Amino acid sequence: MKNYFVYFAFLFFVLTSCNQEKRNQLSLDIDITDIKGDIDLTKYTLGQGGLSSEPMIDAHIPQIKNLHPQTIRFFIQEYFNVYPEKGTYNWEKLDKTLDAIVATGAKPIPAICFKPRVLFPKIDQTIVHPSNYAEWEELVYQLVKHCNEKNYGIEYWEIGNEVDVGEIGACPYIFTPKDYNIYYKHTSDAILKADSNAKIGGPVLGLIQGSVPSLGLVDNHIGDSLIAFCARENVVLDFFSFHLYNSEPYTYAWYIQKTREKLAKYPQFKDVNIMITEWNNNISNHSLDPAFQPAFILDVTKIFHDEQILSSAYYQIRDVYIDKDEFNSFISPNITALIMDLFNLMPPFGIFDNQGRVRPSYFVFKALSQQKGQQLNVKGTNSDIKSLTTKSGNWVYSIFWNFPSKGDPEKKYTCPINYKELGEKGRFRVLRINSESALNNIEEIRVGLIEELKEDPITITLDPYEIKWIELSLF
Repeated sequence: MKNYFVYFAFLFFVLTSCNQEKRNQLSLDIDITDIKGDIDLTKYTLGQGGLSSEPMIDAHIPQIKNLHPQTIRFFIQEYFNVYPEKGTYNWEKLDKTLDAIVATGAKPIPAICFKPRVLFPKIDQTIVHPSNYAEWEELVYQLVKHCNEKNYGIEYWEIGNEVDVGEIGACPYIFTPKDYNIYYKHTSDAILKADSNAKIGGPVLGLIQGSVPSLGLVDNHIGDSLIAFCARENVVLDFFSFHLYNSEPYTYAWYIQKTREKLAKYPQFKDVNIMITEWNNNISNHSLDPAFQPAFILDVTKIFHDEQILSSAYYQIRDVYIDKDEFNSFISPNITALIMDLFNLMPPFGIFDNQGRVRPSYFVFKALSQQKGQQLNVKGTNSDIKSLTTKSGNWVYSIFWNFPSKGDPEKKYTCPINYKELGEKGRFRVLRINSESALNNIEEIRVGLIEELKEDPITITLDPYEIKWIELSLF
């Protein structure tokens, strides 16, 4: 009897395992003639935060250029010292940063967030208006004029940075809705005076962190007030921008949709688009699985594409040490200490760390940069397993990843990949992004000839947050 019990227990285990394996198998079909539409994910790229007056990305220009970013968003911060005294302009430090950005092939997107001592004599985040608005407007006019004369290719200007946060957001002001509207109007007038073709937007909201969609952007009165003010006073609003640090990708779609609802209340703004000019996971999530971040980037970028926002800037390119004396020149010392504790001790952001070492997220942006051409339909995906697949000339690039849904965060998959209409010419290779490797984050799993796939199709396994990357050369 005991032997029968052992036998049936073993049989039950085998059957359960087989059923489990079958339940986790997901067949994905890709017909390379089944075109969904055009795609170009190079517009969902990168930003560099306001941490240092020195060019922060110059050591990585070749690597960044290899990602083909359309734009790089950055801060025009007070440490550039562009207005050292009345009627005097100093562009030297600013130009070094702009030169580095342009060298990557990207167009800069500046966020205006500086407070010259000439116009703001006291370090106080509640003082948001310059002592002389005519002088401020002339300064902004000269800034935009200079950038145009240097041919930096700037199209978009952001007015402010986390204007609802204050110094803790590393910017020297915190606005009320009324005050921001005044500041926005004066600043936008000056930009347009220098460049009538400039695209202008804001309010660059920062208080939409956290995981509860009922908080944040939809209740942020500065955003609501700016939209209403621009509609009422016929003030330019070419794009609406905000930041989001949240580890749940669905919240990005939620905030985008809610913002569009707000803009659509005003007929002149129904087509105004959205920029998310800083984004990343919740900055307190230091203990995440190292594989989480790369898969998270893919999941969120796919949302940006599906929602068709104007652009985004992943924060950030490189983590940089903060110089206390430099920050104390425009930020209160206590706040400087808090910011230094975050960035100098355990910075969680960059695709390069503050030692210049590459993080796995770099290779995700490389894979995303190949998603430019004709997007192909991928049939068979579900809420966990997703894909971006693009045909570009004689190449097909596929990314597959497992970002577990809330219902079953431990679910693993085996995925046969069935490419159709490939022909017989060409080669393929299958890659894996290894987030735990200290040296080589890209591993080659399989290579071969296209003709082999008729008899031996590609099958990939995807653990939670795992990424596989397939390249097909059809010649």
